[in-house]
Amino acid sequence: MEISEFVSEDLVLLDVQGKTKEEILKRVIENLVQKRVELKNPGRFYEEVLERERLGGTGIGGGVAIPHARTENVNRMIVTFSRIKEPVDFESEDRLPVRLIFLIAVPIRGLKSYLTTLAKISRMVRPEKAREMLLNAASPGEVISLIRQIETEIMG
Repeated sequence: MEISEFVSEDLVLLDVQGKTKEEILKRVIENLVQKRVELKNPGRFYEEVLERERLGGTGIGGGVAIPHARTENVNRMIVTFSRIKEPVDFESEDRLPVRLIFLIAVPIRGLKSYLTTLAKISRMVRPEKAREMLLNAASPGEVISLIRQIETEIMG
């Protein structure tokens, strides 16, 4: 399973604006609705993501966050990529503000794929070079190409 199998150009947002993680997450989820992604109850999913955030920030360090929720609001896993215009606090372990977000929605029954996806994204963005490439991407298509390149070259 590769991350590039789940992220499409429609699910890439560049230069998202917002001052708080709540504003950013709301905009990312609104994009899912605009793109007609199968999300049964977007408002409830937003609350589920915020509930997970309250358990502990999803910032993993290096300016990256992976907000996520297991939910009954999707029938299949959804992964989005967003680049934030101005860094936002996601309560990261290293205390660095976040500019790169991978939002994951996983069906309740998808525990194994959920954990695998979290681990793969975390590994994928660990190298500074990978993060820099994603920060400098000019278009959603370039983001998708870079994710594939990172999966192939950096992760093997």
